[in-house]
Amino acid sequence: MSISYYELKNVILAQEYTPSRKLLRLQSLRGEPEAEPEVYNTVLSEILQGKTEDEVLARLPEEDRLHWIEYFSKLAASDLLTLGKVQPETMMTLMNLPKEDFEEIIKKTTIYAREVNDLTIEVERHIEVNTVPSELV
Repeated sequence: MSISYYELKNVILAQEYTPSRKLLRLQSLRGEPEAEPEVYNTVLSEILQGKTEDEVLARLPEEDRLHWIEYFSKLAASDLLTLGKVQPETMMTLMNLPKEDFEEIIKKTTIYAREVNDLTIEVERHIEVNTVPSELV
């Protein structure tokens, strides 16, 4: 079974938060039988946005910080939403980062957690999750 465009873009590359990281991950799939050439090339074109692979990869050092800020912000937001607190392993890593990065991650974590929580509430209201009649409650 081959990898679909949707899967490649929204599942496989989704946790790579910068173009340079997405390109590196995509390159690691080059030549694998599951990656159809036309799907691979379409996603490659979207990542490159008119630049060459070398130009995008040259930005890896400056984009590295942005990648990790996004990664840990979403990881911590996921912890908050599923566990009600940031896991100790995640917090230990965050505490070792520069102060300004820690602060930015905490801000983004709060925003992401709020956005996902609000969206979840909206979806639940839309599908009327509460199927127990209020008279029985």
